[in-house]
Amino acid sequence: MSFMRKHEQLALTIEQWANNIGEILRRAREYCKPSPLVQSLIPESEMEESQKAVKSWCERLKKTYGALCDLSNETAMQLEHKLTAFQIRSLFDNLTEWLHNQITRATSNETGSDLESSSRLCLYFQELSRQVDSDGSAMVRDICAKADHLIMSMHADSEAISICKDRINEQWADLKELLQTRNLMLSADRDMHRFLCDCQHLQEQIEYRLKNMPPIPADEVIADKPSKHSKKLVGLSVLQRSYTALDHELVCMSKQVDVLNDTAKKVIPLYAGEVEETLRQNIVNVMEKWNRLIGLSEERKLLLDKATELNHFLKTARYLIAYMESTKNDMETQERPKDVEGVENLILEHRNLMEELKTKSQSIEDCLNLGRRLLPAPETEPTRDDLIGPRAEVRERCVQLATGHLLLGELWRERWDRLHLLLEVRQYCKDSNACFEWLRERELKLSTARNKLGDNLSETLTLLGAHYAFERVILGAEERFQALKKLTVLEVRSMEWRSEDAVKQEQRKRNKIREVVQEFMVPPTKPAVITPVVSSVPMSKILTERKELSPRTGRVREPLKAFQETVQDLPDQSVSPSMEYLKPSQSPTEKSPSDSATENSHPRKLLRKLPETTIKPVKSKEGRKKVRRTRSKRPNRERSTPLDSEDSDQHEKTELPSSRLSASSITSSTKSSGTTETSSDLKDFSRRLGTLEEFGKPIHESSLKETKPDTAIAHESTSKSSSSLTARKHDVDVGGRRRSRSEGRSWNNVYLVLEGSTLSTYRDHRSRKYKPEMYYRNEMPMDLAYAQIYVAADYHKHPFVFRLSLSEGTEYLFRAASDEVMHKWISAITEAARIVTKQRQHETMPSKSSTLPRGSKSPTGSLTSFSRRSLSRIFKR
Repeated sequence: MSFMRKHEQLALTIEQWANNIGEILRRAREYCKPSPLVQSLIPESEMEESQKAVKSWCERLKKTYGALCDLSNETAMQLEHKLTAFQIRSLFDNLTEWLHNQITRATSNETGSDLESSSRLCLYFQELSRQVDSDGSAMVRDICAKADHLIMSMHADSEAISICKDRINEQWADLKELLQTRNLMLSADRDMHRFLCDCQHLQEQIEYRLKNMPPIPADEVIADKPSKHSKKLVGLSVLQRSYTALDHELVCMSKQVDVLNDTAKKVIPLYAGEVEETLRQNIVNVMEKWNRLIGLSEERKLLLDKATELNHFLKTARYLIAYMESTKNDMETQERPKDVEGVENLILEHRNLMEELKTKSQSIEDCLNLGRRLLPAPETEPTRDDLIGPRAEVRERCVQLATGHLLLGELWRERWDRLHLLLEVRQYCKDSNACFEWLRERELKLSTARNKLGDNLSETLTLLGAHYAFERVILGAEERFQALKKLTVLEVRSMEWRSEDAVKQEQRKRNKIREVVQEFMVPPTKPAVITPVVSSVPMSKILTERKELSPRTGRVREPLKAFQETVQDLPDQSVSPSMEYLKPSQSPTEKSPSDSATENSHPRKLLRKLPETTIKPVKSKEGRKKVRRTRSKRPNRERSTPLDSEDSDQHEKTELPSSRLSASSITSSTKSSGTTETSSDLKDFSRRLGTLEEFGKPIHESSLKETKPDTAIAHESTSKSSSSLTARKHDVDVGGRRRSRSEGRSWNNVYLVLEGSTLSTYRDHRSRKYKPEMYYRNEMPMDLAYAQIYVAADYHKHPFVFRLSLSEGTEYLFRAASDEVMHKWISAITEAARIVTKQRQHETMPSKSSTLPRGSKSPTGSLTSFSRRSLSRIFKR
């Protein structure tokens, strides 16, 4: 650079000399062209010599200055080449050092330990790669362009520059490859951690959905029957909305599962060894739980569809049965009109009723078809079914609908016939009354004109003409009187009536009813009784076998196939009110011996002639149902002939079912007390299974828990723990004072954890997992010593609410997700409170005979104070 500066100064001086040289040359040219005055003064020879000398010196000056300029330019060029070579070498060295530093950073093997760190590291390196690529590309491009320019300009160090350029390009290519490899490695690590987190998150979602599946529709909801717990049961419409929401959730979750499977196909082949096994185990666990959720959802959905069809059938059947009952009552209770117009109006109404019955017949047939579809065939009917109770009512309603429809049609035809007979009788009465009035009028005229014979011939002839006219009128009325002599259809039937015809007609009706009932009856089967065996078997096996029992009562449900056999086994003096329509009408006369012999020869027929007795089901007491037989208060009506019965208008008719015959009310009379006790034991066994499902303890350990020492129980209670998401409401403060809304008396979602003798609350399960010391609102765990927990029966705003009363007077309301979860919490907290209370009593009481000191706590005292607080709170309200 110093040489360059010196040369620049020298070049500047040479440039300045150019002006002087130009001035000298100008003066020389002027000297070579003298003026005439000078020519006249200086001789011509001297002038020529001096001009030659000046020209030669000018030529030498030009050549010398030109050589000096060329030398200066050449020197400047050489210096510039050397400077360019030094500069390009410096750039090459700087770029080489920068590339070396970037290569060192790119060859780092640092990876993240979790998703957050790996994502942060991946983002940092991606940003670094973009910066290196942009900066390095510009630097390499510029230096290569300069090198190419120098090479093209035939630089003296072109060979060295070319070698440096090739080395720079190789290092830049290596750096780019290393950056790409590092990016791929970090991306793969991030994908692996993301895959593990997605597996865990999806697995938690599936487990939560499995624990919070919509409940199975209860029999009371399906049958639409009110019960004590009907307010707590979930309706079918709510369940349908729940399953619709569940379907939407499953669709979203299925997309997540598909994405997870695609990710697994890309991630798992990149690893080997323990990492590969871990990844495969995660995806296998997710798929197993997903398949379980899908299977359970499909099973519950099919069960809900069946329950919806059953509910629709039962509602429609009840409506149609009530309609047929009301129609039957209308046809039976209408008064008999006294004139022809009234009978004609009844016939018109009866004809309109037939049109209505035709319309209803289609609805009845559709309802029966739905019932046939709901009732499985005997060979395909399952021995255990959650809907066995509603299916029994379906069978019963089908029988009622079919027989009621048949008997209603028979009743309509009988009444139609009776109305026409009554119309003929009323017409006959009307005609006979008209004839009687006509005769009375004519008789009155004859009696008044009998003594009038005429005073003269003209009067006598006039009277005689009137008498002849009267005779002609009588001859004209002869047809009316002859028509009155014709027998009516009712009189003809009364004369042609025979008891055998009535028996045959009754038998035909019975045969029709038997054919209708036979379609919906199944052959009786011997119910299977499962005896509960308490043993230390695995919980999974117990829960699997539990599906064979009733989901709510734990009893073995007997199939309703014994319905027909039980009805057939009834004595002759018993018949159900719902089967009253099977009771044939009483014979108009005493039965013949042949008929009696025929009936006595078949004592076990279902559709036989039974006395008018009923079986009334009474309310169950201590879990057992009894059947009470009561005589019907309706007296038997004896009739001599159909004519007499028509005049009295009290024909014996087959009645429609007035009440439903419950299969349980009939079969319960044949069950023994041992079976009832077995069902009660099964119910207790099922309840114990439900409790063990939460805590996972074997049955023999739970049953022997009372025999353990107190120290062992206290030690065992510390190892127990349970937790779930619940809603909590701080209802009462210390001392029994009701908490105001401004102080925070509202429902809050908390994560409830029971550990030993304390009950803790967290914001969610993540807070419990990662920050176990950070409680909800910095509230310390609740001590369960002398605490009491019970169902909040006085709270009706939300279902599944239970109340927790602590020893210092604080009360909390907790809302569980279901009735089962609520009872599990109650049993768990009660057991923990009992254990810690017993332990505290042993610690505070020095001996068995010593009394409690003043200020000490006891279960009795706590209970008494709780009662006082409850009463004071009630009076304050």
